Amino acid sequence: MEAAIRHYFPGIDHGSSGTGNWHVGEGASREAVATWEDRGYRHEHRAQQFHPKFFAEYDLILVADSGHMETLRGLAPNAEALGKIHFLREFDLEANGELDLADPYYGSRKDYEDVFDIIERSVIELHRQLSTEI
Repeated sequence: MEAAIRHYFPGIDHGSSGTGNWHVGEGASREAVATWEDRGYRHEHRAQQFHPKFFAEYDLILVADSGHMETLRGLAPNAEALGKIHFLREFDLEANGELDLADPYYGSRKDYEDVFDIIERSVIELHRQLSTEI
């Protein structure tokens, strides 16, 4: 997701983090990097864990799935912070109500490509919506 945000929102302060401490400090999987780079994106990423201070640092917090949503809602210090949390797929015009983004980590290259397509079209729509608000 971070590569698409960086691509479509150059110059915007952004971050990427997980809800757990798995793989902190590690890069993305080879399949993820290859999928993004094959599509022309620069993929530079080091895993970090979400910190509650991010609620004050960012205006929008995008989550990939219901588990992330539940965790972040539990960490939100107030209603303003809660209002910043959104599913990425809220911006996916093809979501048909499905807000969870599948984790392709143990899947095939096609699984990574399918997730890439969802992320890209969601970020493009987010960009379109924010561009019309400015």
